[in-house]
Amino acid sequence: MTRTRRFDRFVPLRLEQFPSPRPLSTQDKLLLLYLRETPQEEVLSAASSTESLDDLQIKDLTVAPMDAPAAVPRSSVQN
Repeated sequence: MTRTRRFDRFVPLRLEQFPSPRPLSTQDKLLLLYLRETPQEEVLSAASSTESLDDLQIKDLTVAPMDAPAAVPRSSVQN
């Protein structure tokens, strides 16, 4: 028995406009509600008190050279 897969139903919908307008997500709606109902001073205070991004910096990477034996040409290796 052979199995055939049909992928035609999985073709993504191509929208006319990019980026395409989408309805607001639940998170978007909650953020808008928070911004609408919270005093501006409190929002600014909360935004400025977030943690610094300094800890996200990646330090320079240093790699020590490997200790490897010297290469020997094939012509000098005996079989």
